[in-house]
Amino acid sequence: MLDTARSVIYIIWSVQQPFSHLGDIMAVIKSVISSFIKKISSTLVMRSIRQGLTLMIPVMMIGSFALFFNNIPVDAYQEFMLGLFGPGWENLGIYIHRGTFAIMAAGMLLTISHSMAVNSIKARNHHVNPATASIISLASFFSLMHIQEGFLKFSCMGPLGVFIAIIVACTATPLFIFFSSVPKLKLRMYSNAADQTLTQSISALFPALATVSIFALLHLLLALSGIEDLHEAMNSGLQDLFSGMSSSLFTAVIFISLIHIFWFFGIHGSNVLEPVTQSLFVPALEVNRNLFLKGLNPTEIFTKQFFDVFVLLGGSGATLCLIIALLAGTRRSNTKQIAVISTPPALINVNEIMIFGVPVILNFYLLIPFIILPVILTLITYTAMSLGLVPLTIASVEWTTPVIIGGYTATGSFAGSLLQIFNLIVGVIVYLPFIRMHEKGLEKGQEELMNSLLKEVQHLDEKKELILLNRNDNIGNLARLLSSDLERDLNSGRISLVYQPQVNSDNRMFGMEALLRWKHNDFGPIPPPVTIALAEESPFIYDLGTWIIRTACMQMNIWNRAGLKNFSMSINLSPYQLDDPSLISKVKSILDTTGVKPSSLEIEITEQAALGGLERLGRLNELKGLGIKLAMDDFGMGHSSLMYLKELSLDTIKLDGALVHEVLTNEKCGEIISSIIQLGRSMNINVIAEYVDTEPQQRELVRLGCHLFQGFLYSPPLQPDELRAYYHSLEEAAESMSAL
Repeated sequence: MLDTARSVIYIIWSVQQPFSHLGDIMAVIKSVISSFIKKISSTLVMRSIRQGLTLMIPVMMIGSFALFFNNIPVDAYQEFMLGLFGPGWENLGIYIHRGTFAIMAAGMLLTISHSMAVNSIKARNHHVNPATASIISLASFFSLMHIQEGFLKFSCMGPLGVFIAIIVACTATPLFIFFSSVPKLKLRMYSNAADQTLTQSISALFPALATVSIFALLHLLLALSGIEDLHEAMNSGLQDLFSGMSSSLFTAVIFISLIHIFWFFGIHGSNVLEPVTQSLFVPALEVNRNLFLKGLNPTEIFTKQFFDVFVLLGGSGATLCLIIALLAGTRRSNTKQIAVISTPPALINVNEIMIFGVPVILNFYLLIPFIILPVILTLITYTAMSLGLVPLTIASVEWTTPVIIGGYTATGSFAGSLLQIFNLIVGVIVYLPFIRMHEKGLEKGQEELMNSLLKEVQHLDEKKELILLNRNDNIGNLARLLSSDLERDLNSGRISLVYQPQVNSDNRMFGMEALLRWKHNDFGPIPPPVTIALAEESPFIYDLGTWIIRTACMQMNIWNRAGLKNFSMSINLSPYQLDDPSLISKVKSILDTTGVKPSSLEIEITEQAALGGLERLGRLNELKGLGIKLAMDDFGMGHSSLMYLKELSLDTIKLDGALVHEVLTNEKCGEIISSIIQLGRSMNINVIAEYVDTEPQQRELVRLGCHLFQGFLYSPPLQPDELRAYYHSLEEAAESMSAL
């Protein structure tokens, strides 16, 4: 027995070594694993499954909390609820649980199928109705299931049917899309009275028939081979694996491994192997109980309580360990929120929120710890009990009993509670490196999605209207999430202004541009074009624009009182702000409140600002009438830049960045810049070159006649205190030069 224990300890030590030494070999292994996982996770099937499971989170949360509130293992609570609502008070929770978990398989089939249809349509330009694809998948699922006395076996709709539901969704949907792409299978309706939905439904008739028929034919073939009930056949086959086995370490390891392998692929492992539990591990507890009552030492290590109490901490996969690891090892607030929400149910071993919410199912980042950790905890618990460090289990424990209490109840000793705590710590340690890997994978995917959103913003049509928020894809989902967070964060300190100095050829600062910055809690810094584009798709652009003007003017007032004067503040104005009837009155109020001179403020617009017609031009002229300066940004590359010199009384034009970037490599850019500068001089308009990053660029611009600059050659955007210091440093340098 001692040799066996030593072997087990060595095995545990060996398994844990990869997680305790982060050397070059581990880095390579992590890189390979991460690359493999990324490749699998990015496939159409995996993306669709992940999205489908995510859509089911509200249903799973409702069912889990109904189960939680019904089964809180506190006598005072149970008595209070009984006294308050009377006998049968728990029926409400039972009905809610049935209405959620009992449709788990069907719900996941519909959501996964819908997600797969949407993703397939986008990837391959197929035109099928995702809702129709979902209904066809459901029909295929029902045609495959066992009908008993005219009714579908209801258990296949719940957790036990999840695996088959996922398989059907991932096969029926591609089949339906494929058949829909075959011209000869499409019925076409050309009636003028037919709307698009009816047309799509009629054209889906034969593809739907072909898809459902395949699953019905499969059911027929299975029936002819003696398999009428697919679920029952699967369960019987899995249970037969344990036929003739005894309650041994080998059996225990195989048993706990299979439970979690099944769970990982969406099969309710605990329910599937419940007959094994009843035949092997429940009787073992009865043996121990009888021996204990007779004053003899218990002999059976592996009992039902062995697994429930010491291995399945918080539910299958030791998900309480996963929750703690998520809370400790992740920075993403949405992941932490799921972990926080999952904690109360997990304390009484209800873990569906975590299993389906992260999700754990088919999450290859968590495959290794989810399956290996229960084996490790089985070996640890076996070793502790074999060595006599912890008594064997002698009492049954309610499945809702929390950690620590369960260990004491099952063994009659505080050593049982200490073992649970030890196992909990080991579980967190095992999960942490994989959580970090999972986090990095999410961050990389998040970064790629943000880049995709930025590209979409950069290619938006000038006359865009709700292009981002109405998209029915990942980019649209991200846009809607960020849009709601933008309004929330406006007064939270996460949105701020930075200021980039504008410097003349004498190396003196004559102004600065106020630039918007948003540091999202989860996504980090959001590209300013994305922030503005999201605000422009809703009336929130009015509030955000007013906040920018007010904040910039308040900062200008602070600088003026500190002795920083004789410079202007350039503020970008969204074209959509010019549609706000109250814009002029708002600006007047801000100027009056802050005491900033109108001549110190410069409103910066783009060509798009005037596309709204006379009304927008009128408001720009009203701003000019207040004494505020007007500047045209990105001048020189638009379709109608010259027209605005006629329509607006501009004070400044800012050279398009593309011209400045290529001033050294493209002779035509130099000629255009020279022409703009001469035009500006003739009309008494200042010309500023933006994106000046190198001295050769600056020298060439001076040669062409430009003497006003903005760019990283001089300074990046600065915080208010940094800009103040920068201003003084330039002034001191100028005075030193004058003294010489």
